[in-house]
Amino acid sequence: MITRAAAGFVLLAIMFAVIFFAPIWAVPIAVAFISVLAVQEILVTTGFIKNKRIVGYALVISAVIPVWVFFGADDSFMMAGMLLYVLLLFIEGLTGTENVSFEKIYGIFFASIVIPYFLSSLVRLTGFRDGKYIVLLPILGAFTSDVFALLVGKAIGKHKLCPEISPNKTVEGSIGGVVMAPVILIIYSIVLQNVYGFTVNYFYIILYGIASAFAGQLGDLSMSFVKRQFHIKDFGNIIPGHGGILDRFDSILFSAPLIELLVILLPAIVR
Repeated sequence: MITRAAAGFVLLAIMFAVIFFAPIWAVPIAVAFISVLAVQEILVTTGFIKNKRIVGYALVISAVIPVWVFFGADDSFMMAGMLLYVLLLFIEGLTGTENVSFEKIYGIFFASIVIPYFLSSLVRLTGFRDGKYIVLLPILGAFTSDVFALLVGKAIGKHKLCPEISPNKTVEGSIGGVVMAPVILIIYSIVLQNVYGFTVNYFYIILYGIASAFAGQLGDLSMSFVKRQFHIKDFGNIIPGHGGILDRFDSILFSAPLIELLVILLPAIVR
C-alpha cells in the first residue's frame, strides 16, 4: 500500500511538472511514450503476437498518433498513414509466416489505434484555452476514484463488484471512488476560481467527477478483463506497487475522451 501510494504520488508529480512547467510539445511526447509502453505491454506481455515486424509497426503508429493530434495533421495525411499501416498488417497475414490470423490483426489494430487515440485526449485538452488547467480534470477524477476505491474497499468492502474479472474490487469501494472524485474536483475548482479567476459551473464539475470516476473504473475493469483472458496479474512491473504502465493509465483510457466530450459540450470552467 505504501509503495503504491508513493509511486502514484511521484507519477502524479511528474505529470504536473510536464503539464505546467515543460514546453507544450512535451505533452504529446509524454503521451506518445506512454502509448508505446502501453501497446507494447498489451501485445507482448500477453503473448498475443510474436511477430516482431508487426509489433514494430504497432509501436510506431502508437507513437505517431499523439504527434499527429498535436500538429493537427489533415485528414489526407492521416488516411495515408492508416492505409500504410493496414496494408503492412495484412501483408504479414498474407505471407502467413507466423500464423497471423484476422483475429490477431483486428486485436493489434484495436490496441495500437484505440489506446493512443484515447490517451491523445490529454493532448487535445491541453490545446484548449487554459488547457493546462482543464487537462487535470480527467487525471484528478480518475486517479482520485482509483485511490478511494482502494481505500474504501479495504476498509469496509464486503460485496464483490466483478469477482470473475477483478476479485479485489468491491461495490463499496466503487461507490467511494464515485463519491470522492467530484469532491476533489470541487476543491480543485474552488482553487481555480479564487486563485486564478475562473468562472466555475459546479453542477457540471460534479458531473465531470462522476463521469471520470465511472469511466476510470470501467477502464480499469476492461483492462482487468484483458489480463484475465491471458491469465496474467499485471501488464508489467515498470511502476512499483502498480505493475505496468497500462495498469496505471487504464483508468485514464476512457476518462480522458469522456471528459474531452463534456468540456466541449458542457464547459465547466471558463474565463
